[in-house]
Amino acid sequence: MAEYSKARGTLKFNRDFYDNNKKLFTNWAKPYQEDYDSDDINEGVNVLRLENVGEDEVTYYFIGTGRWNFLNNVTDFFMYGFENDKELMEKLYQAKQKVELEFVDYEKCSGVLYESFGYLTVKPNGQNKLKTTYEEVENY
Repeated sequence: MAEYSKARGTLKFNRDFYDNNKKLFTNWAKPYQEDYDSDDINEGVNVLRLENVGEDEVTYYFIGTGRWNFLNNVTDFFMYGFENDKELMEKLYQAKQKVELEFVDYEKCSGVLYESFGYLTVKPNGQNKLKTTYEEVENY
């Protein structure tokens, strides 16, 4: 079992897609807008906030705590996070959007640092439902 760790990273969305779905994004991020205590060990994403609205892309910043098992749990959170918001997930699928995910996870107790970069996409799962997948492009 992995030790508790803190993961920090970004999710980047296409600006036009964001502009057309602002209300969905606001509702998706709203539960994670509370004050953050860096000593908190509640598992899951602690912070998810809009960081930058650029000309071509929109960046959300996140901080999470948990027994992440590195890549699996960080990406799983966002997979399930999208899957819990059916309307946003459907819009991501219809627009064939790729969400850029980049994060750093540090396990202080074991001194392990893990960084990953890749893309989340929404695809059919063969049961008339949608699922989110993660394609890791690089890790270091």
